[in-house]
Amino acid sequence: MASGVRNYLSVACHQHFKTLLSHTCAHCFRHFWAIGFGLIWVSGTAPSHHLVWVILALGVFAVAIVSYTPSAASLVTELAPENQRGVYFSINALCWAVGSFIGHPLGGWALDQPQIITNTYWLGFILSVAIALAILQYLSRILAD
Repeated sequence: MASGVRNYLSVACHQHFKTLLSHTCAHCFRHFWAIGFGLIWVSGTAPSHHLVWVILALGVFAVAIVSYTPSAASLVTELAPENQRGVYFSINALCWAVGSFIGHPLGGWALDQPQIITNTYWLGFILSVAIALAILQYLSRILAD
């Protein structure tokens, strides 16, 4: 019984978020990535309560990921010609795979560096979100035309 209720709530919440977080609305949620990176930076530079900052950061990242998933599928569906959607979705998935391939060794390298480089590393990610937001705004203008 509890499993059925959980499945129903999961589907209902997914449909609600999918509608709520269409790719046009989700641009405002992209800022959660920058906030999450900022909170990770704070967790390393704050004088105390590091665990609290990390928990906050991971909570913000969870919201960022949940807002990204339905909006990315919507954007890819709208951008891709119908006969090429599989290719477009594959490239979308490849972006995450390449990010993981590069991000893990780069993160390990950054952790082995002096404190100033480690702190700047997270601030660089905030800048990368700003670049991604600019690209998404450009794509929005293209789609609007």
